[in-house]
Amino acid sequence: MKELIKKETIELTDIVSFAAKYRSKQASIEKSKTLIAKGVTTIEQLQISTQQMGSNGQGVTQEEIDIEAALALCQSQEKELADKVIGQLTLLGEKMPAKGKEDMLFDRLNARRQDYHGYAFRHKNLTEELADLEVKQAACQAEITRCNEQLDIYTRQLQSEETIGLHLALIEKQKLIADKEQFLVQQEFEVANLNQALQEKMRGTQFTSLHEISQILELMESQPELERRKAELEQEIDAGNIELEASNTRLEADFALPEVTLNNTEIDEQLRRITEKVEIASMEVQHLERLLSEQKQLQQTYDAVQLQLQQQEALFQPYLADVALISAESGMAFRRRVQEQVADKLLFQTNTLLEKISGRYYLRQILSKQGLALEVEDTYQANVRRLPKTLSGGESFIVSLALALGLSELANNGRSVDSLFLDEGFGNLDADSLYTVISTLESLHTHGKTVGVISHVEAVQKRFKAQLQMVKKPNGMSELKKAS
Repeated sequence: MKELIKKETIELTDIVSFAAKYRSKQASIEKSKTLIAKGVTTIEQLQISTQQMGSNGQGVTQEEIDIEAALALCQSQEKELADKVIGQLTLLGEKMPAKGKEDMLFDRLNARRQDYHGYAFRHKNLTEELADLEVKQAACQAEITRCNEQLDIYTRQLQSEETIGLHLALIEKQKLIADKEQFLVQQEFEVANLNQALQEKMRGTQFTSLHEISQILELMESQPELERRKAELEQEIDAGNIELEASNTRLEADFALPEVTLNNTEIDEQLRRITEKVEIASMEVQHLERLLSEQKQLQQTYDAVQLQLQQQEALFQPYLADVALISAESGMAFRRRVQEQVADKLLFQTNTLLEKISGRYYLRQILSKQGLALEVEDTYQANVRRLPKTLSGGESFIVSLALALGLSELANNGRSVDSLFLDEGFGNLDADSLYTVISTLESLHTHGKTVGVISHVEAVQKRFKAQLQMVKKPNGMSELKKAS
């Protein structure tokens, strides 16, 4: 732009000088024409006078000779001036106007002069803007230098404070370890004393080791079950005693019968019957013992299943709470909870991206009954919180871009979005906002993301080195070409 403005300034300066020379030459030509007209009039008058003078008119006077010389001089000057004007007009791309069309040439030259003034005014404004930008750049550079110095100071302070904190924490840990070691030594000493006291107490008892005491304690824990089993066995013994008494009664009754003479066959038959009864009683006892063993196994299985059920119920409690939330208020409470969790994840993703892109803004959630309400925390203004509508165009673009990227990563289940394409959206931004937006996109590129921009704005196109252009072909189709 500077080179073009400089070139146009030189050309317009030449045009203005040529126009001034042309106007002066034109005035000289007009004066020459006036003199020529006066000379012609004088010559005519002299010719008339010569004719009136008669024979004396055949001679040529000195005045006529001077007039003819002046006329020749004026004609030669007119020709030289016309040649110069034609040469200058040729440089300007113009031709010598015909008679009566001089005003059109003057209008064109005036239009070019006005264009020159416009270019000069734009050049002045651009120069002033460039000077202001240089001043701002110098101020920003000074501010950056000052911030870097403060950052170095704060970094050194933070490192020293962290070193001191780590040293103090190390001292506290060492002190805590010493206290724990002392406590452990004390506990070991107490355990040794208790073992010694326990050994002394076991000397007069039937126990010889701590394992036997542990077994006795385990038996004491299972004492209710043993007592219950003892009661069952006592009941079975009582039943057996009752049955035994009944058998004795029957036996006595049998013995009380009148004595009869039994032969060997009858005695064998009675012994066989008694033997069968004894075998049946033994089989019933084995069956009862087997049932008792199965009952014990079932009891153990029941206890294990009960324990597993309690564990499953403990794991199921959060889901019961979710079911209660789903049932309450037609599921609105559960929806609000899910929305809050999604909003927290979205803000976390967005703030992570904002910290990489700008390092200035952070989104914060505020309470609202109408949905997700946001505030923007500005770290450059003492962490003041602002409404999103107070942001400028470039700031809104940065926040919206981070929010869109966070939402896309959230929709991709945490997988990073490595490519981004933007279609237009730059036409309504001012110069500062456009600079901020392009810098933001370039910072995304430095963080490993592929950024594609579709734009007709020339200022946006010049900021990107790799470009593809859509070129329309004569058949109405278009093709992609790499911009040089």
